[in-house]
Amino acid sequence: MIKNLQMLIHPLATRVANMVSRAVVRRVDDGRGVQSLQLGVLDGETREGVERLQEYGFTSVPLPGALAAVVFVGGRRDHGLTVAVDDARHRPRNLQPGEVALYTDEIVGVLVRRGGVVEIAGTSDAALKGSSYASAEATFLDALTAYAAAVAPIADPSGAATATLTA
Repeated sequence: MIKNLQMLIHPLATRVANMVSRAVVRRVDDGRGVQSLQLGVLDGETREGVERLQEYGFTSVPLPGALAAVVFVGGRRDHGLTVAVDDARHRPRNLQPGEVALYTDEIVGVLVRRGGVVEIAGTSDAALKGSSYASAEATFLDALTAYAAAVAPIADPSGAATATLTA
């Protein structure tokens, strides 16, 4: 009786056990509407064309070797959905609680720090600082004015349109 019950439950238990898995990204196809991945799932198991769901308004192309969390619908290994990808090799560390970073494998591009400070890579004092829109706008306009002054001699060597550019 118990053996018969075990035989009945075994396929269901296998499907439940196969529903969620860790995987390693091997290759990315970013040319379609939904990105698809080649993943190394279990020892020796490779899954091709696994769709990667991303948050609306944000997208990225993970590097080979990144870690992925995959959900297999109904426990069927032929239909996986990648729901998260992380790459500890490049993730910025030591942020304060509540801080956010936008980064690649080469650079931390934007840091949103506590106190309303936004740091942008490649800038020094031109980073947007301050908790109000007016302060951020003033910082941006100062940076834009400095940029316009720097490019005016190149864009308008005769000086004929410089007054229009600076206005």
